[in-house]
Amino acid sequence: MIKFYSTNDLAHSNQVLLADTLIDEIDTSSTESGINEAISYFIILKYQRDYYNSRWNITSLEKVKERIANFLRGMNSSSWIDTSAEVNPQYYFEFWEFVENYQLYKKIENTAFLTIVEEKIFPIKAILANPNTVKYFQDILKVILIGSPYTAEILLEKYVSETQFDRREINLPPNLTSQEIEKCISDYVDFENAQLNYLRLIESAKSEHIIISDRTKLKTKRRIILLEKEFFENSQSVEFGITISYDSDFHEGVKVEYKDHVTTYTYDLSWIKNNLENSTVLNNFIYLFHFVDDEMRLTLVNKASETGVIEDLFGGSAKTDYKTNMHFEHKKNASNMQLSSYIQLLVSQNIYIESIISWFFQTYVSEEFGIGDFNFSCPSSDVTYLEKCRHMLVEMEGILKQYNLYVIDGEIDYELLNISSEQLDFRSCKSCVAKKYIYPNSELFANISYLLFSDQCMLHYPQNHQGNFRSFYEVLIHSEVNIADYPDYLHQQIEWLQSNGILTVSDSGQIIAKDIVFLYILFDLHQNEVIAYHNIPKQMQKRIDELIATEFLRFESSLLSIPEQDFFIYYLNRKSFGNSLDLRNKYLHGTQIFTDEEVKIHEYNYLLILKLLIVIVIKINDDLCTKIPIRKI
Repeated sequence: MIKFYSTNDLAHSNQVLLADTLIDEIDTSSTESGINEAISYFIILKYQRDYYNSRWNITSLEKVKERIANFLRGMNSSSWIDTSAEVNPQYYFEFWEFVENYQLYKKIENTAFLTIVEEKIFPIKAILANPNTVKYFQDILKVILIGSPYTAEILLEKYVSETQFDRREINLPPNLTSQEIEKCISDYVDFENAQLNYLRLIESAKSEHIIISDRTKLKTKRRIILLEKEFFENSQSVEFGITISYDSDFHEGVKVEYKDHVTTYTYDLSWIKNNLENSTVLNNFIYLFHFVDDEMRLTLVNKASETGVIEDLFGGSAKTDYKTNMHFEHKKNASNMQLSSYIQLLVSQNIYIESIISWFFQTYVSEEFGIGDFNFSCPSSDVTYLEKCRHMLVEMEGILKQYNLYVIDGEIDYELLNISSEQLDFRSCKSCVAKKYIYPNSELFANISYLLFSDQCMLHYPQNHQGNFRSFYEVLIHSEVNIADYPDYLHQQIEWLQSNGILTVSDSGQIIAKDIVFLYILFDLHQNEVIAYHNIPKQMQKRIDELIATEFLRFESSLLSIPEQDFFIYYLNRKSFGNSLDLRNKYLHGTQIFTDEEVKIHEYNYLLILKLLIVIVIKINDDLCTKIPIRKI
């Protein structure tokens, strides 16, 4: 049975060969055609239209078209129910595409269409994939959709979900109103068989097409909590853990071990207790806890390069969500535990992290950089965590606004600062340094990145080679490989990389990286999505300058890189992400309450706010050190 696949699919070539066979086997003496035969010939015409305009001669194509015409001549308004029952299950979607293409919906009576839909032979999405058919039967389809609790899942896949496994377009009846859509969503929350992944989409939905009331979102939140509790009580699961250990007998700085699904971070307690200077305490977040990497990029952000294939396909995130993966969750939990345990250790030494943050802005910046105008105050130690959260969020916004004024004017004009009432936009936080961050700027980058670094690209499987390579990049770096090691159908990809200056193929067929520096730049951008220009070797800077000149790369100047901006927005407000923690708005709008459970939440949120402030300290210090080179903190 022939199916339609794009040229990117490995099944494509076999299906085209099958089309050749079907054309050769057409019996021109027969005048009868069944529905499945007609659909198979329709698929052949799709291949001819989209990919193979000259593969088959006119005579062959005429034979195909005649077989379809034979079927169409035999159809009438009373035969559609019987015909639909004959459709092979593998052709359920193709059947309705066939109906759409030949405008056969105009020959189907309403009663027959209703009978076909109510028998539930076809997935409703097979019909919804065809806009003209949907419009023609909109009244019937509207009633069907409103009456089904599963319609909410279809709505969420169309408007909210990022990872719709079936990529076919979903078309809704034009007469379906926003109020009816809202009711479908609300009813689904109460539906006995509602799925957790769809409920989570409702909770974080941020779409102009679906208006979900606060009441419905609250109802959804409560249902999620209930279902999650039931799930973990009634299922077996693998537990993952994180342990933070401070050991006086350990003298190696930091050690990370993974055993029995538990990651253990061990730190040298004696060294930490003997090095409690303010600058060292802050430096420990760089060199012990690794909140940033060697380029001073925040390591805690979510990275697409750390997302597995299964996570990508079935992650269930909304289009407007801040994308998170298992690596992100681990980094988040580990950094929270590192910070929490370190704060407890410091308190035991009568040292408070808030005072050290204040010292950085009030004293250190003045002494080291000659900037004496920063104002930062700590909350009183005897106030509630709710009050601490509110206080520190105001201070966080204030310090970034002060830094913006310093970058613009070389000083902080507090009168100007007090006049301004605009909410801080983390995308507008300024840097003292030109050409601060480097980003891809070419449509070629995505394709290059896939071919070089994806474990789904077949180029990382050279024939007759030993070694477990995770990408073609690793093949190039760690092995000698020849174009003869690849089947013919992959040669086009190798030639494309050659034509775009990534590699060369010698006369003997050996594949060689043309420019190792360029290759590493590509790898760094694939892994981290940004390069900190002033924190890389001069050789890389020179090559990047050349790539900027050709517009393959671009640069921006900002305090936070784009991944870091998104990270802060995810934590602090719902401006861009439906799943944002929204800490700023929750606290500064005064909607918090006092309960035992809420006190624990405020304590946890205060830890998150402190983490963000520490990141800001590191980023501002790096910015100033780049402008005015001195020692680090």
